[in-house]
Amino acid sequence: MKRKLTPTSDNENPEGGTSRRDDNDNPDIDGGTSRRGPNAPNTNCGTHHPLRIPRHEVNFDELPYDLADRRRISDYIGEKLQNEIRRKYLIRGPFRPPPGFKYPPKMIEGFPRRFQPEWFKEYDWLEYSEKVDKCFCLYCYLFRDCNEGQDGNDAFAKDGWDGFNKKDRLQDHVGTQPNSFHNTAVKRCNNLMKPERSIGTALNKQKDVTKEEYLVRLNTSINAVRYLSHQGLAFRGHDESEKSKNKGNF
Repeated sequence: MKRKLTPTSDNENPEGGTSRRDDNDNPDIDGGTSRRGPNAPNTNCGTHHPLRIPRHEVNFDELPYDLADRRRISDYIGEKLQNEIRRKYLIRGPFRPPPGFKYPPKMIEGFPRRFQPEWFKEYDWLEYSEKVDKCFCLYCYLFRDCNEGQDGNDAFAKDGWDGFNKKDRLQDHVGTQPNSFHNTAVKRCNNLMKPERSIGTALNKQKDVTKEEYLVRLNTSINAVRYLSHQGLAFRGHDESEKSKNKGNF
C-alpha cells in the first residue's frame, strides 16, 4: 500500500525544517517602510516597466525621490513631458540622505567599507539611494537614453555603484574628454535649464538675423525692379566697371 503523505504548509520544507518565505509573500517588501538588501536591483533600470506614462497620469509633486523608485525618462510619453520631468529633478537637485544618516557598511575584500558623505561636496552630480545603498549620477540618469553611441548604461546611470573602496571610480565616471557620456549629459542639462545660452539657440538667433537681412535685400530689389519697369528705365549702365561713376539704375 502507498503511504499517504501529509500535506505540508506553505512555510514548511517537505524535506524537513522551515523554508524562507518568498519576498513576494512579505507584506513589508515594496511597502515603503523596509530597507531593501544591498544587492536588490534598481527598479529604475534593472526592472523596466513595460507601460509608458502619459501626461495626465503624472503628478509632478509626487515624482519619486529615491533612485530605486524612479521610472526611466523614456517611460514618459513625449519629448515635452520628458523635458518637464528632467527640469523638475534638476530643480530638486541630487537626492541625498539627511545629515546624520548612518551609511551601512559593506564587506569589500574582507574589510567593511561605506559611502563617505564628503564625496557629495566634491561631485555635485552624485546621488545616493537609501533603498539599495548605491550611488548614481543625476545628469546621466536624466539623459541616459539620449546619448546614442555612448556608454550610457554604466553603474552610475543604471544599476548603481557601490565600490566604496575605489573612490577614483567617481572621477573615471566623469571622464577626461569633453564629449564623454557624463559631460555630454551635463551640457544637455545646462541647455535645458538655460536654453538662451545653448549653441542651438545661438544658431537659431543667427539664422533669424540672416533671414531678416535677406528679406530686406529681396524687398528692396523687388521695389527697384517695379520702379524701373514702371518708368521704362534701363537696369544696367553702359560702363559698370569699378571706376565708373554711373553703373546703371539698378
